[in-house]
Amino acid sequence: MYRDGTLLSTQPAGATTFSDESAPSGTTPVYGVSAIDAAGNESARSTVSVPVPPASGGGDVSAPSVPGTPVVGAVTANSVALSWAASSDDVGVTGYRVFRDGTQVSTTNGSTTSFQDTGLAASTTYSYTVQAVDAAANASGMSGARSATTSSSAMGGKLTFAPTDDATLDASAPTTTLGSTNRLTVDASPVNDFLLKFSVSGTGTGSTCPTVSAAKLRLTVGNTANDNSPKGGDFRAAVNSNWSESTVTYNTAPAATGAPAGSIITSVALNTTYLVDVTPIITGNGTYTIRASSTSADGARYYSRNGNPTTQAPELQITCG
Repeated sequence: MYRDGTLLSTQPAGATTFSDESAPSGTTPVYGVSAIDAAGNESARSTVSVPVPPASGGGDVSAPSVPGTPVVGAVTANSVALSWAASSDDVGVTGYRVFRDGTQVSTTNGSTTSFQDTGLAASTTYSYTVQAVDAAANASGMSGARSATTSSSAMGGKLTFAPTDDATLDASAPTTTLGSTNRLTVDASPVNDFLLKFSVSGTGTGSTCPTVSAAKLRLTVGNTANDNSPKGGDFRAAVNSNWSESTVTYNTAPAATGAPAGSIITSVALNTTYLVDVTPIITGNGTYTIRASSTSADGARYYSRNGNPTTQAPELQITCG
């Protein structure tokens, strides 16, 4: 069963009815139905438009704004941590519905914008969306989807984190924000650095990851001309994490500190993934910023977290001790 092209539910064989309890009031969604056989073959969809009346009683008929696309935090073999930007509403948001692969798996209260999905299968990719609701049962549109892949059960003590923010810093445009671009650039001429921010959780005494024995940064070079470079760059800790990708510029970015924690001293090729050892930076739970730079005047351009699949976007990989 689909609503406006988005999967809502998969019904067992023999079920030929479905009730959509989350349809936004005052809208006319298009529903689609298809059949699937045991081999996973899916039929063409039949569709119908169904007007949903406004909420009764002349009260609140305005739906909350669409929540932010979920951000993936700690990922283990059987759990995924999520967070998202809050919705707004003319009266007040009372809850968020969390959907996994189109099926609702949880409802949080209106002030909670995070959720940990547990009991998952190892080595499996899941897609998550979020919807906001208010006291009058008005539901927002569905958020953008975010995919997360659980680790292999054989990996045991490994955690992975997507960046919460990333941004290129351009010295030739020192007051320009570049946090929404789909590439992260390091270059010596003109000088371009980039920032990555990670929020690490799930480590320490009493957790399944008592200590951090290794931390590696995964980066993938873009696939367009000139994304490759004779040198991949140097990676240092930043002095603080007091920045966001929507506002940071070259002039306001936190400076790098100390010697590089890791470097890619070799050339980097188009559409190729590299791992950088950043263990000296990541010591346990907390928020960390990595600042990358290069001594090569022929810069490298990596996929950013914006507009790219999670398989190409940056990722912090922690090995537990």
